[in-house]
Amino acid sequence: MVVVNLYLVRHGETEWNREGRAQGRADVPLNEAGIAQSQALASTFASMNVAAVMSSSSRRATLTAEAIATPHSLDVIPEDDLLELNFGGLDGAPLRDMREMFPDFFEHWTRDPATAQFPDGGETLQQLQDRTWAVVESVARSHDAQDNVIIVSHAFALYSIMCRALGMPLSNYGRLRITPGTYSLLISRAPNVIGPADELQWALTSLNVAPARTD
Repeated sequence: MVVVNLYLVRHGETEWNREGRAQGRADVPLNEAGIAQSQALASTFASMNVAAVMSSSSRRATLTAEAIATPHSLDVIPEDDLLELNFGGLDGAPLRDMREMFPDFFEHWTRDPATAQFPDGGETLQQLQDRTWAVVESVARSHDAQDNVIIVSHAFALYSIMCRALGMPLSNYGRLRITPGTYSLLISRAPNVIGPADELQWALTSLNVAPARTD
């Protein structure tokens, strides 16, 4: 039995996305393309019966979520645990400069990204996954069967959720692809009769779906 349908949405595009910059806690707004993407997402979900729209509290995610929630007359539920990975001292810098800026960190990242802590107050992928997965588990267990819940978040935050749901190590996040303004569908099911009694089962049934834009 399907417990809940989780539509995992990556926020619309920003200029920093175009420029290839690390975009963690910096509050960067959507650009014109990102606004159009958010409207396309809103059109896609408009005819669906949506139980809730949750979002990272960053502006780029909130703007995307508000566009989706408006046709349903829903308030967006802000959730700080859906914020993007804290890139620490790399936030705002071109990702291509990571090796030059922080060579020791870069070596650790390429060897074991799950435990590599971003310098100057950043976090690890494992810390990110711990907080994002707690949100997903809570949502799945608190909604009725067949509810459609939309979660708007960020690339690494969504990678961490999908890796956990699929039983993949975080080091394999690169096998997934989630571009701005897209959604993926993660379905939770009741615990398997031959598995742990309290463990939900998960299936990723759609990945990186880009709604058609009308602009």
